[in-house]
Amino acid sequence: MAVRVFQFSVVFAIGFCFGPAAESAVATGVTEIPLSLYLKDPEDVIVGRGQSATLKCEAMSSSRGWNVYWSWLYEGNLILANDTRRQIRDNGSLYIPKVAGKKMEGEYQCLARNDIGAVISNPAKLKIATISREFIQQPNNVSVAEQQPVVLPCQIQSTPDALIHWERDNKPLPHSTRYVPLPLGALLITSTHSSDTGFYRCVATNKILKKTKRSKSGQLTVLPPPRSIEPPKFLPLGIAPYITTLVGNNLTLYCAVTGWPTPTIQWLKNMSVVVGNSSVFELRNVSEDVFGNYSCSASNTGGYDVMHYQIQVEQPPYFNVTPVSVSYPSARTVRLDCQVKGIPQPEISWLKNGEVLETVGRIKMQQSGLVLSHSFTTDAGLYQCVAVNSAGRAWVSAQLIPYFSESRPSPPQNVQCRSFDDSSICLMWDAPTNVTIQAYSVYAFSSVRTQDFVTNHTNLLANGLDSSTNYTFYVRSYSKVASDQSNNVSCQTGIKGERNLKVERLTETSVKLTWSNVSNDIPCGSTTPLYRVQWKRTDQHSTNIEYTGDLKKIISGLRPSATYEFHVESSTNKNDPSPAVYFSLSNEKANTETTLSTSDYSGIIDELNNTLPIPQQVEADPLSPYSINLTWMNVEENEKVFFTVCYVEAQDDRKCEKGHLIKSETNYVEIRNLRPNTKYEFKVRSEDLRGSASPFSHSVQVRTPVDVPSPVQDLKYKIINASTVCIKWRAPLHKNGKLVKYVVLYTPDQNRPLEQWHNLDVPATQTMIKKCWPFEDDAVTVVLTKLKSDAQYTVLVRAATEAGLSNPTVPLNFAIKDELPHNNDSQDDQYYKQKLVILTGIALGISISIVCVLCCVSCIIFRRRCVKREALARARLRASNNYYPSSTGVPYAGTSLQLRHQESCTAEAHEMQHLVSEEGATHIPPLTPTHLDTKGGAGFPNGQLNGTLKHAHINGHVANGHVHITENPRYDYHDCNGHMMNPRKPPKQESLLPSLRNCARRKPRGSCADDFRNSQHMLPTGELQGIAPYDISQTNSLRLPEISASSKLAKQNEISLANNVRPNETPSEVYENGKIRHHDTAEISKIPDYNSNCNSELNEMYKLQSGSLANDVLDMSKDNDLNVTQMTCLDDSFSVLPASHRKISPALGPNG
Repeated sequence: MAVRVFQFSVVFAIGFCFGPAAESAVATGVTEIPLSLYLKDPEDVIVGRGQSATLKCEAMSSSRGWNVYWSWLYEGNLILANDTRRQIRDNGSLYIPKVAGKKMEGEYQCLARNDIGAVISNPAKLKIATISREFIQQPNNVSVAEQQPVVLPCQIQSTPDALIHWERDNKPLPHSTRYVPLPLGALLITSTHSSDTGFYRCVATNKILKKTKRSKSGQLTVLPPPRSIEPPKFLPLGIAPYITTLVGNNLTLYCAVTGWPTPTIQWLKNMSVVVGNSSVFELRNVSEDVFGNYSCSASNTGGYDVMHYQIQVEQPPYFNVTPVSVSYPSARTVRLDCQVKGIPQPEISWLKNGEVLETVGRIKMQQSGLVLSHSFTTDAGLYQCVAVNSAGRAWVSAQLIPYFSESRPSPPQNVQCRSFDDSSICLMWDAPTNVTIQAYSVYAFSSVRTQDFVTNHTNLLANGLDSSTNYTFYVRSYSKVASDQSNNVSCQTGIKGERNLKVERLTETSVKLTWSNVSNDIPCGSTTPLYRVQWKRTDQHSTNIEYTGDLKKIISGLRPSATYEFHVESSTNKNDPSPAVYFSLSNEKANTETTLSTSDYSGIIDELNNTLPIPQQVEADPLSPYSINLTWMNVEENEKVFFTVCYVEAQDDRKCEKGHLIKSETNYVEIRNLRPNTKYEFKVRSEDLRGSASPFSHSVQVRTPVDVPSPVQDLKYKIINASTVCIKWRAPLHKNGKLVKYVVLYTPDQNRPLEQWHNLDVPATQTMIKKCWPFEDDAVTVVLTKLKSDAQYTVLVRAATEAGLSNPTVPLNFAIKDELPHNNDSQDDQYYKQKLVILTGIALGISISIVCVLCCVSCIIFRRRCVKREALARARLRASNNYYPSSTGVPYAGTSLQLRHQESCTAEAHEMQHLVSEEGATHIPPLTPTHLDTKGGAGFPNGQLNGTLKHAHINGHVANGHVHITENPRYDYHDCNGHMMNPRKPPKQESLLPSLRNCARRKPRGSCADDFRNSQHMLPTGELQGIAPYDISQTNSLRLPEISASSKLAKQNEISLANNVRPNETPSEVYENGKIRHHDTAEISKIPDYNSNCNSELNEMYKLQSGSLANDVLDMSKDNDLNVTQMTCLDDSFSVLPASHRKISPALGPNG
């Protein structure tokens, strides 16, 4: 089992790791490809002044035929091909014939390029070798006591670092562990001896320049050891206390301390762990956990001192996830995974073809790598993931090769954008001409976020943008495949331009309006603006409206000396912030110098050309929230005309002419059945009896007043106690605006004026008070207190909006003393009692459910235990005592099988138990697999499904009654309790006849042959006269004596084996497999049935006369299976149990 679990885990892990990636690759069409260009970074070079220098650049292409081209950069600037001081050789190396001075030093980078793209190397430094003339520090004369440390200084400036060794008395210093060279060149003698006395000097050598410098000599004098106690004191070593090292390097820390007696030295990490005890402490193969504070402590009897080092460990960048070169279809999202580690954590940047990649818009840099959305052909190239920290620089490269279909469309052309409003920008472009375009995708990106849009048109209003923000857009077209991107355009959100509306008086009743356009006047995708010109008098409720596509408009038909309000807005922007202009016709003089063109008078000329004049000065005045009075001036007074008025809601998409129409013979009309707080548009035209009609006048818009809310709903009350009443109601059906509050008015004297009633304001947001009126979630409640129990109260509730108070509802009238409850329980008590009843019901329901569940579980457990107990008992008996449980004991000669009656766990009586011999052998004779007798055969289990028989047949017919399979039933004589009576005695000779008599009375002819045949072994020799013993091995047919049954009871109980014979019918002949056989009658000895002692009816049946039964022939010449197993039909009288408790099922033989 463990091995299978392990195998499954391995398979699952492999599938999880590789399955999704492979599936994703197949699904998206992305395939891995080899990297086409490899580059090795050049190394630092140090040369002497005036010498030549060569910087190597090793690059190789992975495919033949792809040439590699080299170029070099100095301090980030490309070195030109005509540069005479630097030369690029054919192998890509940079050759400098003569390094003349400091201007040649610096960082150089190699750029290798092939047909796919380019990669750039890490910088390589070129330095000029130098060594200073004088030493920065050199030895001096010094005296030191014996056994004390001493430091001899030495330091010189050199590039590269000079190699320093020491001499004593002009001879090389002998090797000794006491002589420790320090990093900057000084010499530390950890414990001086008298032999150390002499003259010391340091020698510095520059290998590049092959120059050697010697310092001046300093005399070291060793004195006798001190005689007095001296406390510890550290000597300066010229080493900074802050040290940085790399992972994997070796690090040495030094400390030199004087004192007497010689101080004891200990190295501590973070002042807690002792890590060393000598003047020199070495750390090999430094790891990340080395960082921390290291302290060198020195102590003796004179005192204690300590010196600290702070160690910082760094690690150059290294990649744990590298990008993979891929080829991919166009317009897909591509990911280049790149993850890096190092100390400190490196910063990642991306290069494309050797240049810095701008990660804005659709190209985003994430923690896991680089993501390129909606890829283009321009995305092809070599990408470098560059990681940099203070310890170093590293990079890794991958290439992207998008492939495109040859039938891809061209990108959109002539993409333009313009600012529309604070959150929108309008874009327009020209469609490609070489293919049918199905859709366009527009991509917008700013410095903050990226958005994309889809459209089927060649224009788009990009909404939802940030205000006052610059956006860059590009568009691509889609047919079956995607095109490349269009040219980029940039625009800033915000409304551009100002309206600058100006009003100029023309006559006493006309003015001229002029204005300028703003950015959102022209709808996106259109080139023609449409303006809505509005005007009204300052004392007028309605607003006059006309539309024009020009930047000027003449308004006529005004009232002289009236003050008007003018406003112009774009029809695409209903919330135009442009201010209105007020103009008074009385204060202004007509501008006689204004020259008007024909287009300025186009509206007036149209009116003059009409047969009937257009009604003028149309005005609408609200009468109520549901009606408006519309008036106008009839210009033609001499001719009989009538008028048609149209009106529609202003928010309706229909034109006024398609709305409601009203006829009027006067120049006014009242329009009713309007909705409150709704803006309506009206127009009027003139008509005459000849059928002529003028055009409709300009539009007039007016809003109906706000109506008060409808009365509140469901006003009810409830008595709480002798002085408190709860009032409950619901919000009005028609609020007609926002509800502000509710006003509750109540009084004990309804004859008082309404102003003298008690007034209680309830906020519209009043929530339900549970103690007042529970279980009313959407109701508003209030509690009236300090009431008089003997007074008759009247309550009104009104809803309030900004328009006013609603009409009151039908008043509530109540008297507390008449409706006060008889019990003295308070409202809280009643509430908690009600709550207690609810909780009690819930608890009772849960308890009943738990009891039911426990009962079901108990029944299941008892049933399982019962079955297990019976199975275990049978197993123990079978293993130890060779006992097999059975409701009837059936011994079989020749085996050691013993039976013990065992009471079943069920209340149902079993017809038969299955018997199996302990030796594993069966009493069924071996037969061929194709033959099945009444004892079963090799194929016996066939035909049984889940304990039931399929297609059970009896002598070729399907039984109507109960079926009892007589599989070798050799019965023992039992009492009513199932125990054997006189088990050691052989059965009586007369025991067989009563059974056969019963069979003759109850069963149809032929079925008793089985009982007789199976009972032969119980008869003594010669019991049956003229009956040969049954031997199945000798013949295929069995001839039994005929037994006659003349009893009336036998005829009534006889059951036909045929389906069409009922129990009370006696067939003249019984067919078995199509054969009828009659033989002589024989006298059979009496044998009691095995159930006879338990059924008094059967005992009476034994007394009946013996009959004769025609013997049948059992045809065994054919192959018989379970479906034709010989069975006996048992009628209801055969069972001991009452009819209501009997359940007899087909039983199988020992092999079943």
